[in-house]
Amino acid sequence: MKQNALMHVKLVKRGARLHERFRYRDALPFFEEAFELSPNCPATIYNLANTLHMLDREKEAQNLLSKLIHMSKADLAAG
Repeated sequence: MKQNALMHVKLVKRGARLHERFRYRDALPFFEEAFELSPNCPATIYNLANTLHMLDREKEAQNLLSKLIHMSKADLAAG
């Protein structure tokens, strides 16, 4: 696994652990960094949008979810 991909996975996992503990503000930077590394990863998009939603940042969450629902099956599979 490439270094970038490995870092991405670690960031998403760390963010998810914090999110599951309702520590949304703490989780946000991990998801944002993961998104910078892999802006087309469906899991990252979903987790970032969900965290933004929990922080009452609805417009940003909606924009990300819109990107996600408009992805093709091929893009989703590749992500």
